[in-house]
This record gives sequence, structure tokens and C-alpha cells, in this order.
Amino acid sequence: PGSSAGATVTVANEGQQELFVYSSALGGANPSEFAIVSGAAPFSVLPGTSHEIALSFNPTLPAGFSASLVIQSNDPDENPVVVALNGTGFAPEIAVSPSGHDYGDVQLGSSASQSFTVSNEGTEMLDVTALDLTGSDAADFSVTTGAPGSIPPGGSL
Repeated sequence: PGSSAGATVTVANEGQQELFVYSSALGGANPSEFAIVSGAAPFSVLPGTSHEIALSFNPTLPAGFSASLVIQSNDPDENPVVVALNGTGFAPEIAVSPSGHDYGDVQLGSSASQSFTVSNEGTEMLDVTALDLTGSDAADFSVTTGAPGSIPPGGSL
């Protein structure tokens, strides 16, 4: 999610006549996760030449997706041509351990420390942009280490 990957499909004319491609459309299970970036129909391809259709995969969730590019033309025996498209979306997955802590009784003017670990259990880089304390007593607490940064998959702050 948040990034994309590209691919190119080449339509080659191996015949003796001009090839007229009048439709190139996305179909199948998850067509909204893919896009035709450039080179979409209609177009024609002279004998012995080719035309490129640029595609992108833009996953919205960390999951596997499939679709197809359906190309319709005037080819008498290979029409339509269906190109299978597959992709897997990856994402970071934040985990904080422990999930909370009871500091118990702390003498006035003293402090008590607790370490928390922020880890990335996902498959993409996790960008930690801020460590904020919230709640009605947030001013009574402070973050002393663990400045914002990037955490690789399997890593931690």
C-alpha cells in the first residue's frame, strides 16, 4: 500500500497484415488494483513491429491480487488475448511491547523508568515519524530515547 510497481506488455504483430487493437481493458478478480498507464487501445501495429502497454500495480491492502489484461483485435485466431496479472501488496506492521505499564506508587520528585520496544512485524520499511504521549496526565511522563526513525522488517527501536 502506498507504492506501486510497473510492468510492460508487448503486443507484437507476427502476421502479414496490419493488426488493429480496438480494446485493452482490465478484468478479472481485482482490476482496481492495477492500471493501464500508457499505450492503451485503440492502436494499430504494422507487420513485424510491436506496441507496448505500460501497467502499474497499486495495492490498497497487504494481500495477493490478480486481474487480467484483455486485448481485443482483428486477429482471426488469437482474439481476445488474455494476459494474467498478479501482485502482492506488502505493508509495515507496528507492534509495541509491552502494550502498557502500571508504574505503581512513585515518590514525589522521583522518577521510574519503563522500556517499550517498537517493532516492525511487517514486510516493508516502517517509518516512525513521532513518539507522542497522550491522555489527561501526559505531562507527567516523558520519552527519553527512541527518536523517530525507520525500522526494517523484523527490526525494532
